[in-house]
Amino acid sequence: MLRYPAGRPLFKALQRDAVNMVITGFLPLSWDRGRAVSGVAARYEGYDVCVIALDQAHPHQMPFLSVNTCVHELLHLLLADTARARPRGWRGNLRESRIDWLATQLWLFGEGQEIYESARALRKPREGRVRGLFHAGA
Repeated sequence: MLRYPAGRPLFKALQRDAVNMVITGFLPLSWDRGRAVSGVAARYEGYDVCVIALDQAHPHQMPFLSVNTCVHELLHLLLADTARARPRGWRGNLRESRIDWLATQLWLFGEGQEIYESARALRKPREGRVRGLFHAGA
């Protein structure tokens, strides 16, 4: 992951109509707000990007509380969470809990109808989607 002179991340070879996974050693401090989070899902400069910090990433550890980092961040993109700014307070925590619930459903029971429907809807043109908002979590 490169950086613009002003310090913002600069990604190369991203594709617009794809989910782009970027594996790095750490997340920029400004993106994780100093919390050492393991991943970020973002709609960044018109691209869907999952950035995974390998030093903090983890596999499934505990149902509903600590799920696979890649799955967690990918679900944020598939469920269009990055189209809106992350809510503050309990609403933001509720959104995180929903993602962990769905990841646990996939992990333990192989269920994912809501994810399938949301992913199908994302295949439609992305008119009106907000750019540059990102989600940090997991």
